[in-house]
Formats: sequence, C-alpha cells, structure tokens
Amino acid sequence: MNIKIVVADDHEVVRKGIISLLSQETDLAVIGEAKNEQEIWESVNDKQPDILLLDLFFDHQPLGLHIIPQLLAKFPQLRIIIFSIFNDDKYVLDCIQQGATSYIVKNADRQDIIRSIRCAYARTAFFTPEIATIIQKALIQYRPINTQPLSSTPSAYPLHLLSEKEKAILKLISEGNSSRDIAEQLGLSIYTVNNHRINMIKKTQVKNSTELVRVAQEAGKL
Repeated sequence: MNIKIVVADDHEVVRKGIISLLSQETDLAVIGEAKNEQEIWESVNDKQPDILLLDLFFDHQPLGLHIIPQLLAKFPQLRIIIFSIFNDDKYVLDCIQQGATSYIVKNADRQDIIRSIRCAYARTAFFTPEIATIIQKALIQYRPINTQPLSSTPSAYPLHLLSEKEKAILKLISEGNSSRDIAEQLGLSIYTVNNHRINMIKKTQVKNSTELVRVAQEAGKL
C-alpha cells in the first residue's frame, strides 16, 4: 500500500521539486499539493493523506507552526512533517511541541527526506543529526517537548507504546551502555540509536533517559 502524501509549499519550484523526488519511490504517492492555507485544508480534507509535508513559512508568516494543532484536532490520524529552510532551535522545538511528527530542513539528503516520511507513516520519529542535537539539548535542559501533564506514578507513563527495538535499546541503556555501544551491539548507526532515544522520551513524556529507565524499572519492565 502506498503512503499518501500532500506537499504544501508556497514556492512552486520547491513544491514541484519535492514532488518529483518523491515520485521516484514506488511506495510513496503524492496525491495533492497546496500553496496556501485554503488549499492545505482542501487537500487534506478531500484527499485524506497519511502524511502532510508542510513548509513552515507561507508569505513570510509561520503558518505551518500555527496550523499544526488545528489540523491535528480535525484529522488526528494525519502525520505532519515540517519541511523548512530554517533550523532555529525555537522553530524546531515549537513545531514538535505543537504535534509535528518530524522536522527536516530542505537541504537534507534525499534519503533522509524519504526516511522521515516512512518513519512518520510507521508512527515513529526520524530526525537528522542537526535536528536531533537541538532536541537532545532541549531535553538535557529539561525544556518540555510535550507539555501534557502526567501523574508521577510509573503506571501513568505509556510504556506500552515502545516498539520491540526501543525496548531492546532501553534495556541496554539501563545496563549502562552508551549510544555507541548500543549501535555496535544492534548493528545500527549512532544516529539511529539517538533517534530511538528521543522517540522513547517523546512517547513516554519523561524528561530524559535516566527517568525513562527509572520509570521502566519501577513498572517492572526491566
């Protein structure tokens, strides 16, 4: 089954370029495009895409940031990937906090763009190293990515959302392994391991990996 995508960007050259790139992949199907807010709503409503690849700025205004929660309120199954020339910490963190599944800059490698779409469709987050660094720094500084309040009891944390791969990584983290160690043991890249760590923290809404290990241990999951 093809992953259905709508591409929203107010620059036609960029929009057509990304559509051309995505059309080369047999599992990706661009079913719509939009150049302004009205067309975004019409395309998402009429086409019912799996993924909205959304520019951050339209007509010099951060429409992408403001429209994320509105779209997700009406289309909760939609996965939104912000596709922007900006890699400012504030824009990245605000978009993730508003509900974007991923954030990728327009100069990213072709494979990273495609991978972000496939990961979003699988309901996991993929971040390039530069974006992952921004999010990791925010997590270290205890800046919340998801502000939804949770009880402090272990049972309140949605550990059931972790994939089998994430559970394996979490177990290795609890044993004191570094990301490099985990990457070597599981045959993954360090960036992939770090992306999994970020995704686990986002899913369970804890502050950092240390708290995640503690919560999992107290819940009897380790």
